[in-house]
Amino acid sequence: MDAAGAAKTRGDGKIALSIAAPHGTIDARTDRIRFNSVPTRRDISEVTYFLATGSRDEFFAWIREGVGRYGIDGESAERWIGSATADPRRKSDFSLTSGVSTGLEVNYDLRYDGTKGRPGHHHARQPLE
Repeated sequence: MDAAGAAKTRGDGKIALSIAAPHGTIDARTDRIRFNSVPTRRDISEVTYFLATGSRDEFFAWIREGVGRYGIDGESAERWIGSATADPRRKSDFSLTSGVSTGLEVNYDLRYDGTKGRPGHHHARQPLE
């Protein structure tokens, strides 16, 4: 782990992440993960991890998968995908409306730079209070 409490892999290694939720499982592969907590709790309050997709189409498919799997707002997702498709070289930093179908809050914070050719994105998962 680094000084900020984040685990990283070397080379092209990925961490298999599986979070047991009250109503299902959240699964992902990542190369960076962070476990957050606060002094008043004895458990982890949030898990944040970063992924990068290989193409825009893969990125858009991942977003749409989150709509179906986690209950992320589909209209918000399609509006963002539509704007990124209309201007493929745009830069964007946008958070979609969270989904809660697993019993955990699942948030997709999108980081997109069309000039780089490889969109990245952050997920944050945190228990509902």
